[in-house]
This record gives sequence, C-alpha cells and structure tokens, in this order.
Amino acid sequence: LISRRVTIETDLATSRPIVHGDSVQLQQVLLNLIINSMDAMVSTPASQRRVQVRTRDAPNGAVELLVSDSGCGISNVDGKRLFTPFYTTKDHGLGLGLTICSSIIRKHGGTINLQNNEAGGATAKITLSARPMLMAAQ
Repeated sequence: LISRRVTIETDLATSRPIVHGDSVQLQQVLLNLIINSMDAMVSTPASQRRVQVRTRDAPNGAVELLVSDSGCGISNVDGKRLFTPFYTTKDHGLGLGLTICSSIIRKHGGTINLQNNEAGGATAKITLSARPMLMAAQ
C-alpha cells in the first residue's frame, strides 16, 4: 500500500458476529482482493487511489465484506467468467486469484461477486453466514 501510494479506509460494523472458518484462507481472500484493487489503480492518480474495506450485517444472520477501489473497474465481461481458472484481465496475471478466492468462499458456505461502481472502480462483495456472539462472550 505504501509503495503504491494507496490509501486504505475501513468502515467496520459495530456488531461482531462470529464467522466460522479457516482464518488463514479468509485472510488470503482479503489480501488477494486488496492486491487486485491496487493493480486496478495503477493508472489512477496517486491522490485518488483508495481502497475501502467495509463490513456490515446482512439478512438472515449473515455478514458482508466489501472491498471497493477507485480504479479502472471491470472490463465488459461476464462476471462469472472472472472466476474461471486461467482467465485474467491483467498483463501479468495468472488467472488463479479470483478462482481460488471463489473456491475458498464457497467452501465456507458463502458467495462472492464483483461489480463496477457507479462513480468508477469496482467492489467485491463476500457474504458469509455468521452466528451472533453471546453477551457473556463479548
């Protein structure tokens, strides 16, 4: 983030639902999405390079994690194709990052999708099932 002159902002929900899963795998998903965001902002002026990480409560006791950027957005391709092995929009990409992310999230019982933002850039949205924390555990 520092070497690429990217600002990261967080907007985390005050609730603390528990998501059960492999913390290393979930961390890898978040890291991949942030790196993808930074890659998408390579031609964005440094003063406008922002990645926003947000969490929020979702319906049915789920939690949403959103990673948004101010980059070039997603080219006009079928959104499902982005998760196909070896498909990439990057000059230096292998086309495995989003495939692995999708696999990890599905194994955790969740969903992941990508969409362009109206004001430019893109947002990755992950939804995972959660259980509320008992008051005594807080």
